[in-house]
Amino acid sequence: SHLVVMLIFLLAVLSPLLALGTIFNGVRLSDDGSVELPLVVGREIDADVDTKLLKHVVCRGPHLKACPNFLSDCSRAVLDNKFRAEDITALHAIAAKGMGARDKIGGPTILDINTGFLRDSAGLVNLFSAEAARANHGEGLLIAEDFEVYGRIIKQLKDLVSETFQYQGLHFTAPTFITRLDGDTPWEPREIHDEYWHKHADHNNTEHYHFSGLLYMSEYQKDFEGGRLLFYGQDDSSDEPTEVVEPAPGRVVMFSSGAENPHRVERVTAGERFVLAFWFTCDPAREFEIFLDGEAHLEFSGKIKGQLERQSQQRQQQEMARREAEAANSKDQMMDL
Repeated sequence: SHLVVMLIFLLAVLSPLLALGTIFNGVRLSDDGSVELPLVVGREIDADVDTKLLKHVVCRGPHLKACPNFLSDCSRAVLDNKFRAEDITALHAIAAKGMGARDKIGGPTILDINTGFLRDSAGLVNLFSAEAARANHGEGLLIAEDFEVYGRIIKQLKDLVSETFQYQGLHFTAPTFITRLDGDTPWEPREIHDEYWHKHADHNNTEHYHFSGLLYMSEYQKDFEGGRLLFYGQDDSSDEPTEVVEPAPGRVVMFSSGAENPHRVERVTAGERFVLAFWFTCDPAREFEIFLDGEAHLEFSGKIKGQLERQSQQRQQQEMARREAEAANSKDQMMDL
């Protein structure tokens, strides 16, 4: 009888809690796993960090086997108020300066600060090339202070991802880039890579990506229309998103890169949307850290310039040799006649 009374008591106490959702690591989750509390992975963090979403998802695929001693769950997290407003403004200015090297043609423009490559629907150029320097009166478009801001943000993002996923074995990896989605300039995609709005999982596209993230520099419905980030359930046949993230300056989205986190971006229909996309790997061989020192990065940029110039000279020499050979063959043929 005492056992029956105890069971009735436990049911009376626990039933209201169960009705509110699953309790995970001290965080109350709804039935779909989402939470809107100022907590990250069940632990209190600084009061100035505002967590908009924390959702635990079942890891899918072998991608995290590359991460030794990773014991946490795969997750999706959205955090606000972690970055200084002036750093977000500076990053936006860096992106605008770099992308200003090309005329706007609409659609996506991608800037890789690590290598200097800039890509849009018209093709690929390098901001560190000799041609780009000449166009900028002999100066590089990006300076040491730009790389210092970028490096500081990347290190801060690494700390944030490590804290959120309770894992310290992360390495910043390339490519990492800033994307501008232009909805004002008339544009239609020229190839499948221009169609940025398709559902995908990052690890499926790039195997050494283990943790993904986005840092926004633009505000939904103020700077642009469309362009929300949509997460989906693990049922690939579903077209209904389970979470919708509205970009805002300084808002960070982080998630494990595997098939447990399929996502896509809505097509931007007006305005401009800027975002820094970044990835971390558990493979130390894939680490990229030259950005950490502005002077080292400028030296690295100089090496790229030199390499490109040498390649250009080699192509010119090959072209000259080809023309000389053609001329010699034509002369021989004329003599035969």
